[in-house]
Amino acid sequence: MVQRLSRNLRLALFYLCVSGWLPAAAGRGVDLTEQIAKFNAALSQAPPAAQVSLQTLQQLDATLLKPESMYPQFQVWSLPELTEFYHLDKRCASEIGLSAAVKSFIAALCQPNIPSAAWLAANPLYPLGGKQCLAVYLAPSGGGGRAKKLATCAGETERSGGYRDAV
Repeated sequence: MVQRLSRNLRLALFYLCVSGWLPAAAGRGVDLTEQIAKFNAALSQAPPAAQVSLQTLQQLDATLLKPESMYPQFQVWSLPELTEFYHLDKRCASEIGLSAAVKSFIAALCQPNIPSAAWLAANPLYPLGGKQCLAVYLAPSGGGGRAKKLATCAGETERSGGYRDAV
């Protein structure tokens, strides 16, 4: 008897939930479509945060624009350098043999707030050298932290000569 009552009660609750939830979900679906359309319209009207002229992009080395160059190229680093980058992640300070410009770049990017696009453009080590370091920096950390990514990017930027005019 108790099992039958329990089963009937579950069916009644299920019916009430479904009858109340389905119309509400249909309404939310329409609302979501409207919200996406509003967001799309606002996005198309918003001014871009930064613009890069086609001429500037054409002046870049074509190998830098290939997808494989947009990720850290760990095969070019020696084991001691990789070890130092691993430790750099923990202390967010550079003791490795990088130049003062790279060390200051890393120190600025280790701060809690992400520097603005204007700051990155004004910095002599713009993070495009060898890969799109800003994209790597902003990507979710997969076992490596922000400082390690930045040190890799900054070191590659220094070796490639930097691309300050890329913004």
